[in-house]
Amino acid sequence: MAGIEIKAFGTYIDSRRQSIAKLKEIAAEIQLHNRNKKISNITGATAGIVGSGLGIAGFGLTFVFPPVGLGLMIVGAALGGAGGATGGGATLLVHVLSIEETC
Repeated sequence: MAGIEIKAFGTYIDSRRQSIAKLKEIAAEIQLHNRNKKISNITGATAGIVGSGLGIAGFGLTFVFPPVGLGLMIVGAALGGAGGATGGGATLLVHVLSIEETC
């Protein structure tokens, strides 16, 4: 009887080791996704700030040089929108990937 119990215990230990290894692998993947999300959020925020600056400069130039000011406002709005989409998309993607990896 003792031999059967020891064998079952050894199988249990092996199973737990495999589970721990899989959990560590999932944790590493999630950390990598979070790191990439942070980089994307910083990039998106930077693009938004630059876009805001261009929009403000374009608004100011609209009174002096209307075509140049309008062009800067359009570029600023596009850059700001792209920055927002980058940050939002990165956050959503990491959330979805985290759910898929844990299932």
